[in-house]
Amino acid sequence: MKQSCRREIVFTTDPTRWPPRVEGVLFCWEAFVSQGAHADTHLKDAATAVVEFFKHEAHLAACNSVSAENPLSLIGAAALWAGLADDLTLLHQPAVVIRPVTPFGGIVRELPGASTHATDPSGERR
Repeated sequence: MKQSCRREIVFTTDPTRWPPRVEGVLFCWEAFVSQGAHADTHLKDAATAVVEFFKHEAHLAACNSVSAENPLSLIGAAALWAGLADDLTLLHQPAVVIRPVTPFGGIVRELPGASTHATDPSGERR
């Protein structure tokens, strides 16, 4: 991804960096869609998470559902591994976790040609 962008990417999990005030900010957050918010497809779960994010984007830190004193950030590790960042403190920076309580109630349409399922290297659906 970094090579395909025309400018430098700044990776962050810091909710105070959203919305971005400059171009090139990649703000990563996590969704915990379960129980009453869980839908019958991954696509609807993703829509549920995005709607909840936009509902709370003005105060993301306040709506964070998970906290830890000394977190191990898997998204930070992934960013370091992918070359999106080089700051090792990302390994211990918390990420915002959005946890909706109700599912998305609208219509979700798939884009033509878009895949909504994962496959392993053998081509088998997971």
